[in-house]
Amino acid sequence: MLRCEVCEYHNEGAVEKCPKCDSPKEKFKIVEDEKAKLIEMSRKRNEMHVAIMGLYAKVQKWATTIKEENLDPACVVIAKRQDAS
Repeated sequence: MLRCEVCEYHNEGAVEKCPKCDSPKEKFKIVEDEKAKLIEMSRKRNEMHVAIMGLYAKVQKWATTIKEENLDPACVVIAKRQDAS
């Protein structure tokens, strides 16, 4: 993994310039293996967090629709649980 010394952007492979700050490829340095693993774990957690938040927003929207349209009683019970969380 490479890191831009100017803006701290991390990249998996070689680049001609930094996509974040336009610094030349000479400003990229190799990141130590252990630090690279921590960075990758952080990326995965961030991706999962974004995905979960997107799903949560959909659940909230579906719950509102279920309650407004008084859909299947079992669904309404589940949707009302969403209000409690």
